[in-house]
Amino acid sequence: MFSYERLRQYLEKTFENKAKAEELYVWNNQVSAAMWEQLAFLEVAIRNTISTQLEKRYERLGYSEHWVFDPFGELASSNSKVKDQLRQAKLQVLSNGQPLVPSQIISELPFGFWHLLLSKKFRHLWPDIADGFVGLNTRNPTHVSQLLGDLRWFRNRIGHHHSILHINLEEKDTQIRAMSRYIDPEFGNWLDQRSRVRKILLAYPKSSGIVAP
Repeated sequence: MFSYERLRQYLEKTFENKAKAEELYVWNNQVSAAMWEQLAFLEVAIRNTISTQLEKRYERLGYSEHWVFDPFGELASSNSKVKDQLRQAKLQVLSNGQPLVPSQIISELPFGFWHLLLSKKFRHLWPDIADGFVGLNTRNPTHVSQLLGDLRWFRNRIGHHHSILHINLEEKDTQIRAMSRYIDPEFGNWLDQRSRVRKILLAYPKSSGIVAP
């Protein structure tokens, strides 16, 4: 069921020992699943945090329509990709047979959409968005944007079932924990209590013949 090309790096790490390569492959999936759980919680928290702040911004500016409908073209004029992603999310909601309401549209927006809203093209939104990151001790958006970009790349790698053996997984775990605390320290603690990552990292197959990560 698994091609040689898929198992090649596992075989290389175990000196072509198929049984140990299989063990390592299973472990890679286990730690990927544990990381995915954390990223799933984090992604929902990020999108709800940013969405809430944009709602407050629109209310402050006197806009009666929800930001996902971009009534004044504020989002579309800054980035065509954001415009396309909003359009695709709305089409997906309709395709699912659901009502075209903000909550449904937001749930269909990809991780990359929220990352784009933290990019330089949307710096005019940052003062409002930053108020939602209650654990952030700086108003500089660069670090948050870069961190979210790193986690987005990592999430996509896991989502495509790639090996993550060559990645510093302790660092990624730390990044997830940091981002969760930027959103809210209480949320960060909640996420920590439910994480399986460190336990699985300690269970890395260390049988004879497996090269350590």
